[in-house]
Parts: sequence; structure tokens; C-alpha cells
Amino acid sequence: MRDDISDYLVHWTKGDCYEEAAEILLQIIVTDAVKGGNGFIKGQYICVCFTEAPLDVFHLKKGKYKPFGIQMHKSDVFGLGGRPVIYQLEEEFDILPKSMRWRLDQG
Repeated sequence: MRDDISDYLVHWTKGDCYEEAAEILLQIIVTDAVKGGNGFIKGQYICVCFTEAPLDVFHLKKGKYKPFGIQMHKSDVFGLGGRPVIYQLEEEFDILPKSMRWRLDQG
């Protein structure tokens, strides 16, 4: 059993300060929706990022993400169409089937 993987996925909010990240979480709750982005996604696909790393592991390092977010069971995210990201070289983008290109992360 690994302590860096969970049966749940978390979408952490980010911001320059805790107040900004908390406000984004409040917007998610009020609108009942998570806004996607295309930050490191080739092809301008809009994606929502989740991590399977638990809170105590994910927040070991300082970064833009704050300890506010929503947690969902992996099977629920999968049922809604969520899929793991594909980490590969940008040059390999064109060899992916078009139906899978949204999964390529260039981060």
C-alpha cells in the first residue's frame, strides 16, 4: 500500500493568498461547477486538474495551491468522463489518436 496515492481525487484551488484560494472554492460551491483551463494542455483543450496525492503529501512543498479544494471518489470522476493525463513529449502529440489528444500534459 502506498501512502502517496488515494482512492480519491482532489481539485485544489490556487491563489496568491489563502483568501483568494478560499474565494475560488466558494465559487465552486455556489455554482456547483469547476472551471477548466488549458494551462499546460496542447491544442487548447479545456481540462480540470485533479490529483490523487493526499493532502499531507501534496502540500509538503510550498506552491500556488492552497489547502482548499473538492474531493471526489476516482470512480465518480471516471464516470463523469475524467481520465488520467498523458505525460509525453510534445513532439509525440500528432501520433496520439485525435480522441485522446486532450489528455497530453506539457507541464
